[in-house]
Formats: sequence, structure tokens, C-alpha cells
Amino acid sequence: MPQLSASLVSPPPSGTVAWQIQIKYTGPDGSTFTNNFPSAPRFLTANAVWSVNQEFPYLTVLGGNATILWSYNSGPTQQFQFKIVGVNPTPDQARAYLTSDLNSYTWFIQQLTRSESDTYGYTQFNSNGLPAFGVPAGYGMMQIDTGKGNATAPDIWNWQQNVVDGKLQIVTKRDAPGNGAYAFWNRQVQQWSDWNAANPTIPSAPPPDDPEGNCLFSATGPYQINGPPYQTMRESFADAILIKQYNGAATNYIFLDTNQRPPKWTLSPLNNQSPPFSYVSRVCSQTP
Repeated sequence: MPQLSASLVSPPPSGTVAWQIQIKYTGPDGSTFTNNFPSAPRFLTANAVWSVNQEFPYLTVLGGNATILWSYNSGPTQQFQFKIVGVNPTPDQARAYLTSDLNSYTWFIQQLTRSESDTYGYTQFNSNGLPAFGVPAGYGMMQIDTGKGNATAPDIWNWQQNVVDGKLQIVTKRDAPGNGAYAFWNRQVQQWSDWNAANPTIPSAPPPDDPEGNCLFSATGPYQINGPPYQTMRESFADAILIKQYNGAATNYIFLDTNQRPPKWTLSPLNNQSPPFSYVSRVCSQTP
């Protein structure tokens, strides 16, 4: 946040002033975030300087249309309006923050973030300083979605908070016990193994390796998908499923089609956007 202070020009020798600041932002999708600090006006002597930043909770980062509301000796409320905009981190700052706890998250965090924000960098804000927005309702470096009730004002204005919540979404989609990416993949592999054990004369072939951009997804890599560290040099199909789920997957990236005999591994790389495209390929084509 910028350092803000307010005072009266040529203040009278006595009396009190009531101070308050409102920060409001309405995004392209119509989401509106309004914050008042403090919640009730702050009363100071007329010749005092109001330190606005002391009213913000710890680590608050907000932006948009700011209005300082003030009144002298309970008189009419006056307004002073201005804008607070954002500045992007440098690519090195973004990379360092994204990978500061890599073993707890995933090897593709930089590629996914570049794919979500900007092919040429790590972008939280547009050139005008307003939050980067992607349809239908994504904001910031990792395109946290207001439409799903996830994005908060800090996600929109604080690139580090945006990354924190983006990583949380990845972990949630990765580790969910039902349709989470890793649970789904393990379940498909178990079904495949069970079929082959029960039908040795008509076995189901393993899925072939799948190159996508700079990634090679495989079912036979040394990576174990039953616990940390969630990192490997040879990418698992579980991570292709996870990448697609982050974008919103009506159908998972790969699945075992048990309607066929023998069951057949089937790829479903395209998303349900218009026109459809392979989000996994886009992420894997990024340079960290």
C-alpha cells in the first residue's frame, strides 16, 4: 500500500476532525469490493495529521477508487478522491515467491502461472495498474475466480495473496479424496490392474507416453503419487489431470474407458471453452 496521510490545509486552532477512508473497486465481471477504514470515523484535533495506514489491518493491500471522508466539528462531510493502482513484481520476484516452497506444491507452478497471467511475464496488473482480468471471472497472476466465490479483495490487489490462494486451489484439487486428480488417477490405474489380473488373455494395454509442449506425461515414470514430495523429472499423468482440473475440467485429461473390452485408455485434452483448446499443452509450452 502507498503511505497515506491527511490533514487540513491551514487548520483552525481548535476543534476536531472526523476522518475515514473508503476504498472501492468494481471489476469487469461486476464484482464489487468496498472497504471502510476505520469502521467508524477517527476523531483527531484539527491540527493533527491523520496517518491513514495505521487504520489498515496488518498486511492489507487494496486498490481502486479511494475517497477520504472528513468533517470539521460535526459539520457537513467533505470528500477527497483519488485512485490506488498496482505495480507488478519483477519476474525474478515472482519466480522466487512461487518456488519458495516448491516441494509442498508442484513442479509446474511457474508454467501454470505464466499461462494464467501473461505469456511474457508474471502479471497481476494491466498496464493501467488495474487488476488483470480473464473471462469469465478470473483475477490476477493465478486468475482466482470470483464466480466460484473464491477471490477476495486481497487476491485482486496483492499478487502474493493471489499466489497463496492459487496454490491452495492446486493442493485442494490434487488431494481431494473423491475426484481429486491423484485419487482419480490411482483409481483408474487400480481398475486397469484389476482388469488385467482377471483377464490375462485379453489384457488392456498401458497408456502410451504423451508429449505435450515441453512435458512428457507417462504412466511408467518413477514418480510415486501417494505422498510427498510432489515433484519429479518425469511427469505423471496424475499431474496432467491436475493441470486440466485447475482450468476447470468437465472430463479429466485421461481416463480408462471401461465400456470397451478390453478397457482402453482415452485422452481428453480439450477443455469446454469456446473454442476448445488444450490447457495442459498451453501450460507445458510455457518457459518458467
